[in-house]
Amino acid sequence: GLKAKLNYFETPKKGFFLHTEVAILDNSLQTENLALVAYMMEDSLVGPQNVSNTFTPNYVHRDIFRGTIDNQIWGRTLNSSFLKNGKYYLDYSAIVPNQLAPSTAGSGAFNAENTHVLVYVYDKTTLEIYQVLKLKFNP
Repeated sequence: GLKAKLNYFETPKKGFFLHTEVAILDNSLQTENLALVAYMMEDSLVGPQNVSNTFTPNYVHRDIFRGTIDNQIWGRTLNSSFLKNGKYYLDYSAIVPNQLAPSTAGSGAFNAENTHVLVYVYDKTTLEIYQVLKLKFNP
C-alpha cells in the first residue's frame, strides 16, 4: 500500500515537500529487496524535434524525466530506519530546477501545471513494480 502527499510552494523558491507512507500488505515480500523511488517529471513541453526525419518546430514532448528527488536513481531500500508503527515513512524535499518549462504567461517562467512527481515501490531483485503514484504540482 502506497500513499503520498505533495506540498508545492512558490516562495521563497519554487520547491516541494513529499511525504510517503508504505504499508507491506503481503507478508511474503522481503522488505530488504523493496525500494521506494521518487522522480520529478515534466509534461507537455513544446519544442523542436525531428519526427521521422522531418523537423517539427512545435513538437509536444511528453513525460520528460527531470531527475531523482534524492539522487537515488534506484530508490531507497525500505529498512528499519524508515519503519514506524508497522509502516515505512520516507520524506523528501526539493527545489525545482531552473530548466523546467516556461509558462504561457511569459518566457522563462516555470509552469507548475506541467510538472509531477512519480513515486513507486518495486522489488530490486525481480524489478517488479508493486504500486505507482503520480502527484501533480498544485500551485
